[in-house]
Amino acid sequence: MKLSKKNFVWARNTTLDLGAYYIILIFKSLVLFKNIKMRLVILSFFVLNILTQALCQEQEPVILQGQFLNCPKRELTVSIQNVPGLYTHEEIKLNEDGTFYLKTNKITVPQDVAIRSLGFSINPLFVAPGYNLTLKCDGRNLKTIKKTLEISGIGKESNYAITGDSYHDYSINFEEPSKKKFLQDINKVTEIEDSIYKIQYVEKITKEPYFNYFSEVIKLNLHFDKLYKLITYSLLQPYSAKEIERFVQDNYDNQTLDNFSNDNWLISSSYRKLVSDRFLRYQMIIDTDGDKILIHDEDYILNKITELYDSQTREYVYVRFMRGSFSRSKDLSELRSTAERFEPFIEDFRNESYKEYLDQIFQDKVKQLYESQVGKKAPMFNLPDTTGKYHSLQDYIGKVVYLDFWGSWCKPCREETPFLKEIYNEFHDSKDMVFIGIAIKDLEENWIKAVNKDKPKWLQLIDVDQKVSKQYHVNILPRYIIIDKEGNLADPDAPRPREKEKLINILNTEIIKN
Repeated sequence: MKLSKKNFVWARNTTLDLGAYYIILIFKSLVLFKNIKMRLVILSFFVLNILTQALCQEQEPVILQGQFLNCPKRELTVSIQNVPGLYTHEEIKLNEDGTFYLKTNKITVPQDVAIRSLGFSINPLFVAPGYNLTLKCDGRNLKTIKKTLEISGIGKESNYAITGDSYHDYSINFEEPSKKKFLQDINKVTEIEDSIYKIQYVEKITKEPYFNYFSEVIKLNLHFDKLYKLITYSLLQPYSAKEIERFVQDNYDNQTLDNFSNDNWLISSSYRKLVSDRFLRYQMIIDTDGDKILIHDEDYILNKITELYDSQTREYVYVRFMRGSFSRSKDLSELRSTAERFEPFIEDFRNESYKEYLDQIFQDKVKQLYESQVGKKAPMFNLPDTTGKYHSLQDYIGKVVYLDFWGSWCKPCREETPFLKEIYNEFHDSKDMVFIGIAIKDLEENWIKAVNKDKPKWLQLIDVDQKVSKQYHVNILPRYIIIDKEGNLADPDAPRPREKEKLINILNTEIIKN
């Protein structure tokens, strides 16, 4: 699919045109009158008119309403992104019959938002000021959502691509051993999606606001989705760096690959996902010939971002990368060192919103690290096990506690389970040691299935409302925490079970303490 050369913008600002018009009028009027008082009267008149016009151009709200049947949760989150990478949120609360109504002024530019909760996702949903959408679906699982989603109201034409009428069940297997079969599958999916796009967006005539804008967004998404799939597949294969590069170049538009930094493409969620993740990783692997140490070096990554991207795209990727680095800092010293390394880059940002956002991320991390310092009292909790019986952390005062925060959906978490079984067996007979698994961001049904399949022998609890994970500042899974016999934090970011010798030494050290 060839990309249009139209000049996309993240938002249109008609206020600039209005301001320019008034400035010209004011200048001409002041030239006609020599009297100072008359000039002041004219100036006051125009200022008043400008203010009146600004008040009259009040932002139109977005209305989302409808009914989600069989939804696993009754609280849903709408993720809004008025500036690329900076999120704000609205909450949807379902009534008992699944109906809902939300009117929001937080959506100030046309964009794709996501409606999510545990086990539920509509992403993307195209919205813009003035849209009034009614959504209906069977929210039992992701497949039933896609198959049954109906959308009506102002904005429905822009969203045809995500409705049940556009649903197809032709999936991609990224672990397909046959390269030929994978390419056949990806070309088949591309053919289906291009056909839907042509009928519903290229050939359709509609007066719906922002339809053409979202038509271009979808066109970009389709174009970059294919690249995302190609890179993902190549990274999962036992390919060398040169084989990865050859595979992608042989099956994708090389003109796009060679000119990948384009601020106009930031309206595409698929492009944003690529520049900050897959494409960046792909370029680093090619550049370093797959050097696993170098591609995790933060100074190298920063320089690579600078080399690959320009302007707003560069700032967007910087922000995504820096946010992750701040969140991974294990102590205040590391956090401050990270901030000092980023400071020269941040000072050159043109977007003040990005500067403010990173400053807030930094301050939040300082607060988190302070509250999670060694020796601080561990937050108490009282959570249910698989039978519904509640267990309190207070019950284990006098024992060393190893907390394992995980989720049934988290592959890295479950890959640690065999190693944790070995650790558990080492301390099975100890009266001074207890292991507790805490599932977060999980549906109870999926959690119980995972427990039954993985068969961990230690206590398993679930944090249904996420209160405990927030108290312990668990933002990334898996996460392990050690609590000493007095109920204090001994290691707020403990080693993973696969680091067997290191972890056993730490646990033994805590056990022998009085």
